[in-house]
Amino acid sequence: MIEVNNVSKAFKKQQVLADINVNFEPGEIVGLIGPSGTGKTTLIQCILGMEHTDTGWVTINEKSIPNRKVLKDIGYMAQSDALYEDLTG
Repeated sequence: MIEVNNVSKAFKKQQVLADINVNFEPGEIVGLIGPSGTGKTTLIQCILGMEHTDTGWVTINEKSIPNRKVLKDIGYMAQSDALYEDLTG
């Protein structure tokens, strides 16, 4: 289970996430939908510990994130075009 509790995140003066609370149950498939700039990627990065939250906390299977032992079992790839254009043969 993934628990997101009162998570907020700002970059300089731009508030991106404000008091986000959501739980993801095991086996559940979830889609984050919204226009560019609404915080979807930032939320995922906070869940994975790639970004520090300004407030709130995240747990995965009751373990606080970031936690390398938990994250070794999770795969993440950003936008499909965010990496491959930079690779060469």
